[in-house]
Amino acid sequence: SLFTEKQSGLGFDGPRTVFDGLGNYATALGDQAFRDGFRVLLGYCAFYIPLMGGGAIALALLLDSALARARRFFQLA
Repeated sequence: SLFTEKQSGLGFDGPRTVFDGLGNYATALGDQAFRDGFRVLLGYCAFYIPLMGGGAIALALLLDSALARARRFFQLA
């Protein structure tokens, strides 16, 4: 977010929303835990998306082929 909430004084006034610019993003990118989590996410996506896409295409081709024994069942299901 481009805004952050600031407390001033003893906190009797409540929080104020102030413009922070890209400061929140800089803080997140500077955090080692965020970078580690993002690296895990990229690795997961690089492995999972092609695997699931390839599996889906393979299953679709199998069900579309004339060699599938249960083709009629899958057409009705």
